[in-house]
Amino acid sequence: NLAANNPVNRAKIAREGAIPPLVAFVKAATDAQNQWAVYALGFLSLSNEENRVLIAQEGAIPALVELLRTGTRAQKQWSAYTLGNLAHNDNNRVEITLEGAITPLIELLRVGTEMQKQRAAFALGNLACDNNVATDLDEAILPLVELVRTGSDTQKEDAAYTLGNLAANNVDRRVEIGRKGAVPPLVQLLRTGNDDQKQWAMFALRCLAYDNDTNREAIVEEGAIEALAELMEKGTEEQKEQATHAHKHLVLKKEVAANSDRFTSPLVGYLRARINSENANVAAALNTLGTVRKGFVPLFHRLVKVTDAPIQPVSIHQKEHEFDPANAKADIKPRIMAEA
Repeated sequence: NLAANNPVNRAKIAREGAIPPLVAFVKAATDAQNQWAVYALGFLSLSNEENRVLIAQEGAIPALVELLRTGTRAQKQWSAYTLGNLAHNDNNRVEITLEGAITPLIELLRVGTEMQKQRAAFALGNLACDNNVATDLDEAILPLVELVRTGSDTQKEDAAYTLGNLAANNVDRRVEIGRKGAVPPLVQLLRTGNDDQKQWAMFALRCLAYDNDTNREAIVEEGAIEALAELMEKGTEEQKEQATHAHKHLVLKKEVAANSDRFTSPLVGYLRARINSENANVAAALNTLGTVRKGFVPLFHRLVKVTDAPIQPVSIHQKEHEFDPANAKADIKPRIMAEA
């Protein structure tokens, strides 16, 4: 509990040598000691890269994966949470995958308690991030789609994040996610969700639309264009940026004429305001629309150069109940989530 919401305490506790005995408890102690040792390691690994490395070096990952398979309900829940935090580290992500964590995490996603499902979705999302050794994630798709459709608020957000990362780094999964029915509930989340849900529904839809005409058409047919246009005009700065990203991959030639006026006005407004962090994304969307209005082209060329780099899996948020837009823009970093 000292580590739960205090990054200074996390560092101090680790410096005082707490991690090795906690890992030893996870490996060999009774159920009660296991549960609270895993709980403690989960918070010590939150937003602390040194602690993540040390926990892995002490040999915690195989023991945590074993608890996913054979532990009590609480042990499974906290093991999923701790592994999700540890997976923020690239080497840990590979080790967790090679130890076989994905299969028991998917099992929790299917038949676990509500909190186990949430934790499993969180961990799988981090494991899917820039991970070339994770080959058995396809079975997670259908239960993730179901969470987006019927889960709790946090489950919906976690599931949208994970589906986005699954789609971002695998063309075949992009196809499969579309086939499994992800588009309608993601667009519904885009329309009616809370701010975080909208943000990451956009991320998932953008990833699904990338270089995939079938998904793109389905997303447009579900009404995403209108929802994105509204967020471009009225959303938070983060939502505006993600909406621009998503729109870039959504608008087909047949939609350009019908939607050009709706999208051009807020986008040109961004460029004139010189919101630097968003200029490249806004320009890319305008490039997709083929906008050549009088007075716009000189401004466009003066401010930005358009690139069309492939999408990448991203960090979602620093989740100690607050959204962190800086992490949302980071390159290929899993999300960080504290205990609810």
